[in-house]
Amino acid sequence: MSTGSFLEDYRLRPRDWLLVVYFWSHKVPFTAIQSMTGFSPTTVAKIVTQLQTTVMHDCKVNPPVIGGPGTVVEIDETEVGRKKKGVLSSQLGLGLG
Repeated sequence: MSTGSFLEDYRLRPRDWLLVVYFWSHKVPFTAIQSMTGFSPTTVAKIVTQLQTTVMHDCKVNPPVIGGPGTVVEIDETEVGRKKKGVLSSQLGLGLG
């Protein structure tokens, strides 16, 4: 069944491979995937790397669309962080002082 597919490089049943995909898609930590599946760190790393590569490629080929016809979407950069101790907000350029 897996001959000629991306599963050909793995000695896993398709359902085991999909289990890793499921955990990864739900942002389960890498080490938790290992312990829940019993797979080696190398196996989990190979699958996760392949997933990340596939998703990045798909996003480059089919960029996500924000908005729609006649809709202008503006995205501003935001810097998120903690305020330094002993520094007034006006010194940080926050315009709050």
